[in-house]
Amino acid sequence: MTSGIGTFHPLQRSASAMSVVLNPLSVQLDTPEWTLFLDMNFTYMSESWPNRIKDKVEYEKTLRDRYLQGGRGLFLYYIQKQPIGLSNVYIIQESQIKTLNIAEFYVEPSYRKKGLASKMKDHLIQWGQEQSAIELKIEVDKDLETANAFWSKFGFKLDDSGSRNVYSTNI
Repeated sequence: MTSGIGTFHPLQRSASAMSVVLNPLSVQLDTPEWTLFLDMNFTYMSESWPNRIKDKVEYEKTLRDRYLQGGRGLFLYYIQKQPIGLSNVYIIQESQIKTLNIAEFYVEPSYRKKGLASKMKDHLIQWGQEQSAIELKIEVDKDLETANAFWSKFGFKLDDSGSRNVYSTNI
């Protein structure tokens, strides 16, 4: 099986903060967006955890299997026609509580610190509510200072007792 995964090359252009219209696109398997999602996600993984994922084909298989299990949303975010970020989320139900879990959340570096990640977060909360989730959770490695600063600024509950920081809030 060939994965069709190339290398994602982000456009080096900046966006002007809150006046930008962010367009989320739900990603489906075996579409051009699927390939772009994989490329961009692999870039994110390689930047954040260089030793974690080395085989793109194996990563695609893992993500495809998770997607086929259901309850997962894969999103690309665009400004006009330029992809600027992605998210990978899934719903877990325990007892009567559905929780939206954020597995991956990435904004291309030249688009950071412009309010776009907050818009992406708001989109995910809306999507989670549409799936009847009442809680949001994200786990962040303790050494990822920028990610921890981002999730901390929303006043989410922080559980830092484990090996990773876990941020949660009702939605």
